[in-house]
Amino acid sequence: LHNDLSAEYYTADSRKMKPPTVEVFADRIKNYEEATKTLLALMIQGCYWSEQANKALWAGCIERIASTRSDWSGCRYSSLFNLRLYPALILLYGGCIASLANNNYKIFSSLLTEPVIRDLSEERPAVLGLTCYDVLDIDTAKRVPLDNMLKKSTPFSNRLYDILRDPLRNFLADDIKYQRYFDKFEYLMALIHADIRKEQGRRPWGPEGCFSWRYRYSSGYNIFDEIESDANEDGEKWSLLKEGFFGGSISRFNSIKSEYDQYISKYW
Repeated sequence: LHNDLSAEYYTADSRKMKPPTVEVFADRIKNYEEATKTLLALMIQGCYWSEQANKALWAGCIERIASTRSDWSGCRYSSLFNLRLYPALILLYGGCIASLANNNYKIFSSLLTEPVIRDLSEERPAVLGLTCYDVLDIDTAKRVPLDNMLKKSTPFSNRLYDILRDPLRNFLADDIKYQRYFDKFEYLMALIHADIRKEQGRRPWGPEGCFSWRYRYSSGYNIFDEIESDANEDGEKWSLLKEGFFGGSISRFNSIKSEYDQYISKYW
């Protein structure tokens, strides 16, 4: 797969092609999805069932696929160049959701923190460098003529929600359960992302996904309350704190969650 994704077909070299249209983006997105199917199926199985000893294998898959050779130097269309990360993003989503579905937090943690995502200027862990917003800028994504992307508020999150439904069906057969685990992953990733940024002295922003708008008018279940309840019920023994997120502190978690939830409430 790594070699296939490094092929000339996926070039972003502006000397070899005309400026990409939204149809070009749509075509390449569909081709990336098709090319990733086999490895995605393995990733989901492995991240659901694997023990800690295997975590480097799955984290390594994401890093390897994110590092495909594609016009690293010279003139290029940056949006098309960034789209090379989409297969790795698919694997990250599939693996993380599968690991959460089996409470496999060792694997979940390793997928977010161990893969190194490289660009021309820096190296970042997947939780910071492999989000929907790193794959394609939001304005371009909203113009891509694909189901659930065109003119949508969270176009790539919507797309991932659709394409991951069938691959995860063996472990999350119920549609409502699938939706909740999908939102749980995106929301946790956003909180972890925001917390790391805050610790770096930057604005505590995290990538918005379907969870940002899905519960806007809900008077029943919502992912914000579920995560808060789980975390405070377990306290310092909460699985994510034991994995080192939020500095292992429940008060730090509650602080960043409050800030982030206020942001979502204000802008969504």
